[in-house]
Amino acid sequence: MARFVDQSQFAVLAGRNAGASVDGLKAETLVAAPASAFVDGFSMTVLYGLRPPVSAFGIDDKLEVLVEGAATFYADSTSIDALVEGLANFYADNTALAVLYDYREISPNVKLYDPMSDYLFPTLPGLTWDIVKRPVFSTAIVPHVSGREVRVSSYAYPLWTWEMTYEFLRAGAEAELQCLMGFFLARSGSFDTFLYKDPDEENELEDVVLGIGNSVQTRWSMTKAFGGFVEPCGYVDPDSIHVYFSTGEITVEQFAGWSFVSPNQIVFDAAVPVGVVVRADYCWYYRVRFGEDSQDYSQFMYQLWELNALTLQSVKP
Repeated sequence: MARFVDQSQFAVLAGRNAGASVDGLKAETLVAAPASAFVDGFSMTVLYGLRPPVSAFGIDDKLEVLVEGAATFYADSTSIDALVEGLANFYADNTALAVLYDYREISPNVKLYDPMSDYLFPTLPGLTWDIVKRPVFSTAIVPHVSGREVRVSSYAYPLWTWEMTYEFLRAGAEAELQCLMGFFLARSGSFDTFLYKDPDEENELEDVVLGIGNSVQTRWSMTKAFGGFVEPCGYVDPDSIHVYFSTGEITVEQFAGWSFVSPNQIVFDAAVPVGVVVRADYCWYYRVRFGEDSQDYSQFMYQLWELNALTLQSVKP
């Protein structure tokens, strides 16, 4: 980004009031009441990541806010794309640093897309048996003076957390330490996501019934079940998918007429006829990230290390 700001330019970005409170700006942006709402909306986008609808202000207005006739404020095409057009996943962190502190160096980990790699978490022999697996829901509970309460569930499906310990990681020819630490470094800590196969769940499924045709539906989600609870798969290996149509006792594999939409859906070119059962074979994984941005490895003997705490957190597709 070319040049950033003095006090007067900060006033332009913050709605011509450098001392305005964040709450006030948020309120003005959300209700869009004042005529200058496009200025407040833009400042909320740049400084705090809150994006009102683009229709709230025109492209000419936004460009005017950017340059405002100030000879010392320049916006090249890249900054216009990032700040005005709002590339879908370019968040405000580095922009705010540049605007507020004249910090221009962008980390190599800043990407213009959602980080999502398809690397599989390594399986290593030093993993101990005391693994904690935790399903997490989010429920808002409002109690009443009568003792009754109102509950609202925010998650249709849980987030999953795994806590594990490695009692040994060999750093010699086996290179287990290098494998695990290198994997963590390549993911930039908790920034990037990856795939995880839970050893206590069968991830290669066969003859799964996805649904029954109704001459309308063309899209079907691939799911997995645990203890009778069914939820969408975090990720399905597209090379493992086989699709079948069943009518009565006749089952026919479908080699064409459908496509895979990542992470877990099958889309047919035409609606499935009424009464036809859609079945599939596939291999699925959890999509996860590391729970922390740091890990503490301890060396207890020559070329022998341990990791006392490693956390994985599932990410919803």
